Amino acid sequence: MRDMIGTKFGKWTIIDYEGQNKKSEQLYSARCDCGTIKIHTVTTLTKGASTQCKSCCMSELNKVDDLIGKTFGAWQVVGKVKNEKRNEWYYTCLCSCGTSKNIAGHQLKSGSSTKCHKCRVKTHGMSYTDTFRIWTGIVRRCLNPNFKNYKYYGGRGIKVADRWLKFENFYADMGDRPVGLQIDRIDNDGNYEPGNCRWVTPQVNNTNRKVSNVKKGN
Repeated sequence: MRDMIGTKFGKWTIIDYEGQNKKSEQLYSARCDCGTIKIHTVTTLTKGASTQCKSCCMSELNKVDDLIGKTFGAWQVVGKVKNEKRNEWYYTCLCSCGTSKNIAGHQLKSGSSTKCHKCRVKTHGMSYTDTFRIWTGIVRRCLNPNFKNYKYYGGRGIKVADRWLKFENFYADMGDRPVGLQIDRIDNDGNYEPGNCRWVTPQVNNTNRKVSNVKKGN
């Protein structure tokens, strides 16, 4: 068990063995490069579900770059303000239609926000459809560290193809979500991208996950 001590996974370095949890999973305390210490299950580290502490992750995604004056889609950055409660920097943006909104830096830089809600509705008229909701979920779990399932997706390296950061392109490739079907990655370790995604039943989706876990020896 103690042979793992000193092993590095991303920014985490294992510093001690902490026994087992109720599920008989091995627990290790690990130190992030910034000094933060946290106890993880061994699989969380070896599978890459966590590669750094939340503070470091947020620091990378929300670097206070000088974005004032730059444009991202229909947004023009006119200022910045700090959200003290969340310890994040937000940028004050003006949409081409005149709408103002404070937006997190990572949303602008990743392309997940390119225009205000009113303009999105005018552009494709699908903001309240299941297809748009599914696309939004894909982007959130891969790019937003505050999203509850981020650690299973973006946190372990799953990405969204650059082309699919724009909803219209995702829709052109995948079409409308068929009633009762879910989005599924053929390779569960692969990205959300053309050629690796399909619409399937919940049963097929669950089976694909189980087969993937068996192949990985879980």
